Amino acid sequence: MNRSTWQRSEGGQAVILIAIMLLALTMAVGLAIDTGQLFVARRTMQEAADAAAYAGAVVRYQAGSVVEASNAAYADASRNGFPTPATNGFTVTVNVPPASGPYAGNDKYVEVLIAGAVKTSLVPAQSALTQVSVRGTAGAVPLNNGYAVIALDKGNTPDAFYAGPNADIHLSGGGILVDSTSATAAQSDAQCGGATPRFTIAPPYGTAVAGTGTGCFPTTGSGLDNNQPQQADPFGGFLKPSTTGMTTYNSLPGGNPTVLSPGIWTVKIGGAGNSLFDLNSGIYVLKGEGIDLGGSADIVSLAGGVFIFNTHTNYPGAFRTGVDHLLRQLPPLPRPGLHQRDEDRRKPERYLHRQRHDLPAERHVHARRQQRDAHR
Repeated sequence: MNRSTWQRSEGGQAVILIAIMLLALTMAVGLAIDTGQLFVARRTMQEAADAAAYAGAVVRYQAGSVVEASNAAYADASRNGFPTPATNGFTVTVNVPPASGPYAGNDKYVEVLIAGAVKTSLVPAQSALTQVSVRGTAGAVPLNNGYAVIALDKGNTPDAFYAGPNADIHLSGGGILVDSTSATAAQSDAQCGGATPRFTIAPPYGTAVAGTGTGCFPTTGSGLDNNQPQQADPFGGFLKPSTTGMTTYNSLPGGNPTVLSPGIWTVKIGGAGNSLFDLNSGIYVLKGEGIDLGGSADIVSLAGGVFIFNTHTNYPGAFRTGVDHLLRQLPPLPRPGLHQRDEDRRKPERYLHRQRHDLPAERHVHARRQQRDAHR
């Protein structure tokens, strides 16, 4: 009888041990599931914060205001499932400039904070274990790769860079790079010597040509260096500007100087004689007509700088062969501070980026000449 009682007692202990083990296994599985949910939620939140910060930084790069950058960041976070005001328990905070970190106080950067409680399978939603917060920061900084003028045509193109006898070029903060491999890739008939030279490059920069350059080039820095390595387009991959909300201008206003405002321009910007054009700060989309600096015309960027995008007549739609057009001949070589990029010949867009004249260390001029100056 005592033996039977002992056996029944052992059987009860086994059931208890099995129940404890099953409970422990259930807890372990639940914690594994919760941990996975937290990692997935954190990754989703981080990607949304990074994307929102980048969206705001793009607006600042395109000369948008702090308020516009903040609105763009909030909108992007909402598109990725984190709206403001919060409807899912997650809060989004945008700081322009960032409130912390190495870029605190720099309004060229955007900080996005996302925080909230992640609903888990085992741990109650009220538990501190489910609180997740992430931070994303993005910004746009001036680019200086040592070149103020870059002729981007990488083919065997003659006169990819050409300075005519009446050219007036004065560069500081960078030299000249010509990517063409032609034996006549760069040609200068400009006046670069004498008491009052009209073609100067401030030390320590010079002129580098992938092919061969001839003519009168400044002797500052290393002077004229031929057979140099080709360089990549420093603005390659940058986003093209949106036309949403832009004003369209079909004619030039009067006056000299002629004051222009940001927007979509369907008329050629330029004039004869000593015309002067003052450009207010902002984004200019030139659809098909471009800029003509002939006849000693000058274009001046007012305080804040401008971004000029030279494109085809159907932008932002696709280029339609035989229907749309863009400016066939580039204007004479820009003055210092004027930025231009001409993409591969098979592509219909051309870029022109101009910054303030009082920021010489941040100037980058990008130009590709398709034929010799009219003065030749």
